[in-house]
Amino acid sequence: MSNFFLFLGMAFLIIGILIIMAAAFLGKGEAKTEAGVGGFIGFLPFGFATSKGMLYLVIALSLAALAVFLALNR
Repeated sequence: MSNFFLFLGMAFLIIGILIIMAAAFLGKGEAKTEAGVGGFIGFLPFGFATSKGMLYLVIALSLAALAVFLALNR
């Protein structure tokens, strides 16, 4: 099962890089860029972002990752 998750992670990484490259080469004009970082301190999620919407997305993704982690460790 760990080989499956290794393959899945590598596939997401490669797909993400391809999407970024396609956007860089095919993009038109200027684009608005937003960023966010999130994680956990103990059981509390935290996040830093450049906009309120991105912060909500980071917190939601952190909570989703927590749910997956808890579901896989039962």
